[in-house]
Amino acid sequence: MQIIEGFDLYHKLDTLAKEIANTSTPTVIITEHPEYVEDIFLHHTDVLFNIEIKSLINYERDLLVRKHIFNTKIYNTPTLLIDEIIKALKLLHENKIPYEDVDNDLTAEKLAELQAIDRLLEIDDTFYSLDEIALDLIDESISEDIYVIGDDYVSLSQRALFTKLDQYTNVTMLLSCDKEERLECVLHHFYEGTYINHHTDQDIIAKHLFDIVPVDKIGEAHVIRGGNYRQEVLKVTADIKEKIVKEKAHFSDFMVITKDDLYQDYLKTIFDQWHYSHTIEDTTLFYYDPSFIKIKNALPTMQAQTFHDISHELLQLDLNNDYKDLLMQFDSDDPITPYEFFYFLVHILSSHQASEPIHDAIIVTDFKHALSASPKHLYILGLNEGSVPEIISDEGILLEEDFNHMTVRPLSLIERQGLIYMQIIRTLHNPLRSLTLSYSNADMDGKEVMKSTLMTRFEDLYELIEPSINMMIHHEQLYLRGSRLPDHPINEAIDDYIASKNNAKIIDEVYRDRLGKGMSVSRMETYNKCPFQYYLKYGLRIYPRIDDSLKPTELGSLAHYIMEKCLDDPEHVHEHAFDYIHDHLEKKYQANMINKFFIDHLVEDMKVNVRVVRNQLDHDSFTVTGYEQPIQGLFGDIPVGGIIDRVDCFEHYMRIIDYKSGDKDLNLDFAAQGFNIQMLVYLDLLKKETKLDPGAILYYSMKRRILTHAIDKKYTLHSAFDLDKYHAQFTMKGYVIDDEKYTVTNACDIASIPINLKKDGTPDKHSHIISQEKLDFIMKLITDYITELYEKLRAGNIPILPTQSDNNNPSIYPCTFCDYKSVCLFDVFYNENRLIKSKYLSTLKEEEANEQL
Repeated sequence: MQIIEGFDLYHKLDTLAKEIANTSTPTVIITEHPEYVEDIFLHHTDVLFNIEIKSLINYERDLLVRKHIFNTKIYNTPTLLIDEIIKALKLLHENKIPYEDVDNDLTAEKLAELQAIDRLLEIDDTFYSLDEIALDLIDESISEDIYVIGDDYVSLSQRALFTKLDQYTNVTMLLSCDKEERLECVLHHFYEGTYINHHTDQDIIAKHLFDIVPVDKIGEAHVIRGGNYRQEVLKVTADIKEKIVKEKAHFSDFMVITKDDLYQDYLKTIFDQWHYSHTIEDTTLFYYDPSFIKIKNALPTMQAQTFHDISHELLQLDLNNDYKDLLMQFDSDDPITPYEFFYFLVHILSSHQASEPIHDAIIVTDFKHALSASPKHLYILGLNEGSVPEIISDEGILLEEDFNHMTVRPLSLIERQGLIYMQIIRTLHNPLRSLTLSYSNADMDGKEVMKSTLMTRFEDLYELIEPSINMMIHHEQLYLRGSRLPDHPINEAIDDYIASKNNAKIIDEVYRDRLGKGMSVSRMETYNKCPFQYYLKYGLRIYPRIDDSLKPTELGSLAHYIMEKCLDDPEHVHEHAFDYIHDHLEKKYQANMINKFFIDHLVEDMKVNVRVVRNQLDHDSFTVTGYEQPIQGLFGDIPVGGIIDRVDCFEHYMRIIDYKSGDKDLNLDFAAQGFNIQMLVYLDLLKKETKLDPGAILYYSMKRRILTHAIDKKYTLHSAFDLDKYHAQFTMKGYVIDDEKYTVTNACDIASIPINLKKDGTPDKHSHIISQEKLDFIMKLITDYITELYEKLRAGNIPILPTQSDNNNPSIYPCTFCDYKSVCLFDVFYNENRLIKSKYLSTLKEEEANEQL
């Protein structure tokens, strides 16, 4: 299993969408936030083919249908038991906690009673969750690729389900955690597999939001202080209204985070008065429901004495369908009186909450559900001690103390608290238009309340600005009655806002091809509700990004150009460099101060490199015979060609040098398997062309050196450069091809080549020196390998099979920085790779020795 860890869920999903949005492989994404994931994917494609986004329960239901299982009972509501008992039983089942092996008498008694109830319910193949059923149905018939947003699936049964799925198909888990185990979050230990750490620029939030380490400010945020909870809400809603008016924003551009019922009541009252759409649910007390009143009046006259009989009589009443569906579940012959049935019914009927789904609405939610694919004005309310973050309490039939005596246990209080912290971090990683934090100085009784430690940490992380809020918005709410605040400047803005909402806009014919394809059902529903919103959001869908960042290849080309031009003209490095910059990098150089910084320092570094290389040549018997020398010919039967940065000659020996902007070395084990063979091939072609003997193949790194403190403890990047003192820091990498007389070695500047001489003048065992015989052997391996590879290529054999070395060498793995990720059908997160050996040549010797035996 591949596990993608990291706290920036939005960035992880956006990266994943770029990878697989147009995949041809059947793919399922399992998440408790399907609309959020769909929004991100539809930023990258108009149509979702081969990709299904669904919740875990819907995936499990589909699995049951696929297996033709249509009649299964699940205790998924507390209708037959007191809810605390059902919660405890579900907890035991979800985490596969055994009833035995407990070293505490009180805990053992609790478990014994729960086990007795559990056994009574083990009839007619009844289960506590779909997880239990689905686990036994997973087999080789599961073929689709599966991605799981794993933050919301923390029970042992859910983990077992995904682990088993991974045995039959490719499962990729996205977890908001990291290997540093911050926040006491155990998600990092949930699954075995290959962990990929997904870093983003916002990692400072994940690293430092819940510690006290001094940090630099990461941005701006607004802060609202209320004298009490109601005043806090008044200020927040006034700020929202001003933004709606001044920015002509939609309701859906706002997200308010609060779990407190009091805050929600205040918000709902104000939004309803303003006729602002919102997602706060209407709460209806069942006591006043007509169907409940009919049941309450009928029960005292009944003679029935069982669940089944009482329910059967009540079903004869004129009740709404919800009550009928509820009563039909009570099919048990267990005895109960009508009096007891009434209180049983009161217990299981919770207050009913309902809200109609509205597209353009102010989102009022909690941190668990606060996910948005589009930038929002985010408000976090109630940042007072004990409220945000929410404090997990130890309650229920089974307590933390009980779990400490069990061999298998669910998440601890600390671990569950860590999950809440993770949800807060995940929320802050949403794309934001603005961030507003609010807290109160007192409660509604006037008692002082403290701001939370989280609010204090926000003060460390953000430059906080207290907005100027026009409380006149609440002073006289005359706009709702068709009147106005006399001579108030808000009148004109309100008029403009209303006019822009009501006037229809016709898209010019020339732009109608930008309306989007509309193949997603949810997007068509958006168009049905508001065509203009659809056009803005999903038709144009333009995300302008000015890419003025420098690429490593661009810096490398500049460095090569300077080396080519300036070895023979060292006094004019600056002039040659800026001629090239003017012709090729002028726009990026002028557009970005960071680019300017890197380019200026590169030019200064190249002045050092030119001096170093010239100094090496002064201490060398080789002479330069060519810069940027073209080469072409046949390697085996394959036509190849290229350019060698520098060719040097001494007597009948030739030496080729490749300038690199980074560190690079020649690994003969990888070369024998076809990797980093370019210079070896060029050496072979040049040998055939010139009839000279190979002397060396070297890589000169033009990368800035951070010189060792052993040379000069006072050295810094800005210290004066003493060429003679630091010459040895610029030793080249690669190999010298030499005989027993070390003719080539002695002809080179020994400080510039990868060879260390012993006191007797011979190279030590760490020196990179090989014989002509060994080079010929390696070239034979390379020729055979490349010939076979070329034949496969010409035959059209194009498998998607990236290579990885058995020691995870980053220079071998091609996917990390690939430019073609967005179109490749290979998913870099979980597919198998072709493995090669890091000790290939020694393995060959062992195999030859075994064959001779």
